[in-house]
Amino acid sequence: MKSLFKNSLKATALVGAFGMLWSGMASAIDVYLAAGRFVQTINGEAVPMWGYMEYDVNNPPTACSAVTNNPALQAPGPEIVTNAGDTVTVHLLNCIPNLDNEVADRRTSIMMPGQPMPTVNDSNPGGGANQTGPVFYGANPNFAGRMRSQVPETRRLAATRPNAVTYTFTGVREGTFIYHSGTHMQVQVQMGLSGPLTVCPASSPYNAAQGRCASGGNRPYAGARTGYFREKSLFYTEIDPAIHIAVDRGCYGPDEDAGACSAANQSLRTSSTIKYAPKYVMINGEAFDGSKLDLQSEISLPNANRRILLRVRSTGNRYHSIACKFCAGARAIAEDGYLYTFNNGGGDTVFERMQEVFLVSPMQTRDLYVTNVDPDDGGPLVRQLLLDLDRFGEIPPVAGVITPAVAVGP
Repeated sequence: MKSLFKNSLKATALVGAFGMLWSGMASAIDVYLAAGRFVQTINGEAVPMWGYMEYDVNNPPTACSAVTNNPALQAPGPEIVTNAGDTVTVHLLNCIPNLDNEVADRRTSIMMPGQPMPTVNDSNPGGGANQTGPVFYGANPNFAGRMRSQVPETRRLAATRPNAVTYTFTGVREGTFIYHSGTHMQVQVQMGLSGPLTVCPASSPYNAAQGRCASGGNRPYAGARTGYFREKSLFYTEIDPAIHIAVDRGCYGPDEDAGACSAANQSLRTSSTIKYAPKYVMINGEAFDGSKLDLQSEISLPNANRRILLRVRSTGNRYHSIACKFCAGARAIAEDGYLYTFNNGGGDTVFERMQEVFLVSPMQTRDLYVTNVDPDDGGPLVRQLLLDLDRFGEIPPVAGVITPAVAVGP
């Protein structure tokens, strides 16, 4: 099966004349993403998907034929890794198919909940500079006056519109986040337009060699009480093939807007996602399968008292839980990029919630610590959970940290 999250967009600081790298100065990070259609086979079923791919700024796609069904497309998209205070500019090309009459051309956008709203620049004809704010439907018998997008949109790539639209997020804050389309989200996020964003604190900037927020105590947040040894990611998504096929064949939306739906496909018509019924729960882009929890398989675990940070994200519409029965030292430390705190009478104090079951809500992120007290008999759940992560693939920059027959640390 294709391993997703194979690309990680790692932040690269701009080095000044004196070579001050990660000196506490904010950096400007450029990310180049194209959105397009591809087909993913899930348990033998071909499901049309939308996803993101990284493209070469020196050789960008000039036509959507170079993006559609490109093997680099993935859902969720590649991970963006940067540091707190950085300015992140996403150069977005839109190649999602235009198969319905919802708008003249099917548009998309990108946003990062929990981060500043972007400033958008479109240098194409008909575009504009320094755009902000939502986009509303114009004259439309069903949607006139309703909001279509939370941020300015990117029109489809064409010969007359060859340039990427830039989305600039200034001064990003630390934590575990998601980026996703801000346009017609109930459809576009469901189709696959989302991905992970990781922001290390300025005091513990990202270290590519170690695959984590390093230095400064190896803390994922500046205010975290403790550091960690390695990190892993779980990205939950859901797929309702009926919705995907209806959208792909132009049969989604009210009757007036599904004009591309052919006579042969009339049975596929659906007017909204209200009857959304996911058939597949995906973890890191792969369908959940009980066989992936085979506890008989061997896996090397870190030595005693090594903390693993789990960055958990979900863009589904359902609740998911991570069971921690028999787990040794499982703690929740943050939610949606905010550390858990309580007021002790003298001000807020950071604390860690020890739990056996962690609930992940729709469009939520959580940061969890799992500690292996004893690699031989200290934590069956730790073994199960890490095996689960290994079988569902890796999200760089921590690929290969925990794999069968590979030792982890001294």
